[in-house]
Amino acid sequence: MSASPTAKRLLDATSGQHPVVSVVFDLNPAEFATAPARATQANSLLDAAHNLEEADETLSHDARQAVRSDLERLRTYLSSDDLPVSGAAALAIYASELAGLFETVALSKPSGPQVVIGREPDLEPIVTEPAAGRWCAVLVSSRDVTIDIGSGGAVTARSTGSDYVRGHSQSDGNDERSREQDIDGHLIAVARRLAEDHRAGRFDVLALAGPVEALTGLESRLTDDLRTALAGSHLELDPSAATEADVATAVGALLAEEREREREQRLAEFGDQLAAARGGAEGARALAGVDQVLQALTEQRVATLLFAGDFHAAGARCPQCGLLLSAETSECPIDGTATSPVEDLRGPMIVAAVRQDATVLVFEEPGEPLGGPGRQVGALLRY
Repeated sequence: MSASPTAKRLLDATSGQHPVVSVVFDLNPAEFATAPARATQANSLLDAAHNLEEADETLSHDARQAVRSDLERLRTYLSSDDLPVSGAAALAIYASELAGLFETVALSKPSGPQVVIGREPDLEPIVTEPAAGRWCAVLVSSRDVTIDIGSGGAVTARSTGSDYVRGHSQSDGNDERSREQDIDGHLIAVARRLAEDHRAGRFDVLALAGPVEALTGLESRLTDDLRTALAGSHLELDPSAATEADVATAVGALLAEEREREREQRLAEFGDQLAAARGGAEGARALAGVDQVLQALTEQRVATLLFAGDFHAAGARCPQCGLLLSAETSECPIDGTATSPVEDLRGPMIVAAVRQDATVLVFEEPGEPLGGPGRQVGALLRY
């Protein structure tokens, strides 16, 4: 598991140069199933965003005008029929006029409403979303295929078997050999199309569903890159009957299960490696504590960043080089520049982790999820 490709793409789009409005729009059906309820939420979020914009003294005149334009665009969007509410538990929306960014990611798990304005997008909803990356679900049989491209809790594009050259032989199809040739050509065509879509960046994770014979045949024809992108298990779906909502739900559940297994493995590895480090073992690859993790992020050694769900800590940042530092540091150790206060290091640490392709895991469990008193942040290291 590595950093979410979607999170990395959002960072690349903004580059920390322009203000970004990050919104989480809750679609919990118990509260926001109706348009009036969603409108009330939208108004509340936008009112909060206007307050944030007015209080932000770091915004230049042009940046302030751009943020206000972003908020008006969000107001229109949140009340429109374009809002992709079907199948999603929440939406993460990112707007920055100056960066040319307006993107919505449908989330497969619930998330409460919130709004943030900053020089970097609020990535936590993305990095903690199991299906945040672009995914592809292939529902294949020996004669037909449906390919759904999606992100989070929604399908964004669907293609059916009629869009593919299926390699039918020139015979009348009555003999077994011609049937096998037809199936072979069909699966080769599907594999070729998937390889093209993957190379074009249309998806990062591939999930398959269908009869065993068709799945075996398709998997044997996948390129090495596609095999690397394959989910660890198959989707339990009927290719002939599954709707887009069925597919999005099944993909979300599958990726959530894989994410949870990965979380448990990483947490166990973190505990073992941290115990080894504290025992003086050479080559141990874990550490804990704000100062230690900040240092590892600076050195770009972090493979996995781990947070307890309630982790928050004030800090400092060098406005010249961007270095994150502990709150009591008044001067950058690199260039001597006076530091600026950071109200909460949580978001900037996530950004730093994503920039170095690290996984971010947040543990919401009560008690001591990282295995020790006061241990709210830790890291597994590359070396």
